[in-house]
Amino acid sequence: MKIEKKLPLDFNVDAYLDLNPDVALAKVDPIEHYLNYGIKEQRRFNYFNFKAADYNFKNYQIESEYYNKFSFFNPKRIDSAWQGHTYFSAFLISLLKPKIITELGVHLGFSYFYFCQVCELLKFYDSSYKCNIFGIDTFDGDDHASYEENKNVENFVFNINKKYEYFSKIIKDTFDNSLINFENNSIDLLHIDGQHYYEDVKNDFYSWLPKLSDKSVVFFHDIAVETRNFGVKKFWEEIKKKYKYLDFNHSSGLGVLFTGNSYDKKIDNLINFIESETNKKKIRDFYNNIYLLLNTSVDMYLIEDQKKKQFIKKDKSNSDKIKLCFISQELNQSNFTVRIKKQYDFLSSKFKNFEVDYFHPLFFDKDLIENYDIFIFNRLLYSEETFSLTNIILAKNKKIIYDLDDLLIESIPNFLQKSGNEFTIQMTKDLIRNSHLVTAGTDNLKNKLIKYNSNVEVIDNAVSKNDLYAGYQFDEIQNLILASTDTVDVSYIYEFLNLVLTDSKLTLNVVGPIDRQIKDNVKHSNIKYYSNMSLDDFLIFLESKLNAIGLIPLDKSFFSNCKTPIKYFHYTIKRIPVIATDTPPYSKIIKNNLNGYLANSTSEWISSFNQLKDKNNRKKIIDNSLEIIFDKFTYENQALKLKSLIENLL
Repeated sequence: MKIEKKLPLDFNVDAYLDLNPDVALAKVDPIEHYLNYGIKEQRRFNYFNFKAADYNFKNYQIESEYYNKFSFFNPKRIDSAWQGHTYFSAFLISLLKPKIITELGVHLGFSYFYFCQVCELLKFYDSSYKCNIFGIDTFDGDDHASYEENKNVENFVFNINKKYEYFSKIIKDTFDNSLINFENNSIDLLHIDGQHYYEDVKNDFYSWLPKLSDKSVVFFHDIAVETRNFGVKKFWEEIKKKYKYLDFNHSSGLGVLFTGNSYDKKIDNLINFIESETNKKKIRDFYNNIYLLLNTSVDMYLIEDQKKKQFIKKDKSNSDKIKLCFISQELNQSNFTVRIKKQYDFLSSKFKNFEVDYFHPLFFDKDLIENYDIFIFNRLLYSEETFSLTNIILAKNKKIIYDLDDLLIESIPNFLQKSGNEFTIQMTKDLIRNSHLVTAGTDNLKNKLIKYNSNVEVIDNAVSKNDLYAGYQFDEIQNLILASTDTVDVSYIYEFLNLVLTDSKLTLNVVGPIDRQIKDNVKHSNIKYYSNMSLDDFLIFLESKLNAIGLIPLDKSFFSNCKTPIKYFHYTIKRIPVIATDTPPYSKIIKNNLNGYLANSTSEWISSFNQLKDKNNRKKIIDNSLEIIFDKFTYENQALKLKSLIENLL
């Protein structure tokens, strides 16, 4: 097969090298690199590799007054509200080519190290370019930058800076004390992002104004935040009247003030371009859409955009309804479908006085807040921007429910570390404390959450009777199913699997990211592997595996003890009996030889498996399991409880 046939039709060699500077630096063939590594690593290969129908980037050239190739560089970290402004700031820095950048308020270093990253790229493209970057912070925290859960912020920042210290310097001091380190008329880009009270921001600007050069630009973050006594917006509204400016509302807002009087031609072109309010809007929309499209799927972009349009047209006059709004970054994940969407969709269909809408936080407009009575968040908050949104909701006296079905805020196992860090966990804990109601997946989880909020209620995961697989015929065991959406430790059953899979008539079906563990430790040919599935696909998959046994190995950590027994529910409604580790949550619902089996050792797994070979025993266990589930764990059961909790909350 020819190489050309393997490449995307719009593969752009120059773009691939520009967007992946490590490839350019290695001086390898870009096509060969893409085919061997880029596809697997999902590297971008085209500046305008978007297909959103309502925002067709392919109509654009690669450079204009307000964007160029630097506008499309993704940050290496994605844990800050500042992420939405990285694309414009990279573009502006590429035009400004500042010799000195100074940031007041480094905090966790997101914007600071992104500036370093961009300047390194500029140095890569132009070896004559020189820039020095300075970050100033006491690292003691302030009213708007709490370090309660992270006493090592200073070490964290200084460790990252080691990579850039040949042109970057972190100064541990107050902003006022640091003024003596800078000559007047020397700073080309100043980023003001310290304590956000009005007097602080005003003092920071005017104290540092003499230090700004003739081609200077000043960034003000959080100009759109109206809670926690933030005064940036007030000062921005005052100061922007004195200079040329551009501002953005997404990602908590960014004000861009052109404080110089002698710019290069490209900056002058940008300033002339933004004389028009129409052009300012064009730039705002452009960078907001880049942010959304590079950080969510195109499908989600189109769905959420259409959702907004439909909402605008929707009749909002019915004041008798209780209007619920879910805001979650996990809308398209099976966990959200199982835990949230199916439950609340059932609630709104059964009780007509409830209405539910779902939004991704990046697409939710704070102007929509007034249309809802209650806002519901679930799992971790992934960004400061979402946390800021929760503060705005509270300031408008709206109710907040927080839902959690995993202990993601304490003792997170290594395999889940990528799902959160101490900064997002701290924001999530703050939201739990501020919520009017917290709903948990299990009693164990409730007991953990009570120390953050006294009003915690258990809402069990559930299933629908409509999903019950009818007409099942019990026969000789043909399949074992081992499924997980997380990279959990399944070492407890290696020995069991190696023993039972000597029967060539038996097939092990492995679903999800545990495949590597099985491939490395279970050496049999009768194993099939499947990637993660949506809930609907997984239920269809279970129906296709006749005469199966579901395997649920779970470690005995407190994290796992807080999980919900949802896999047991799904296996049961597809008439598949279960063997699980003898630990909560499964030990709280499964009784040996009644509605499943619990096992602690290889011999117990083998014994349980042998008992399930009896088809009459399997039928008895499924009948008992269905009776237990349909008595307590259906969407109808949970809807009644949710209805009561929500009505009492209002």
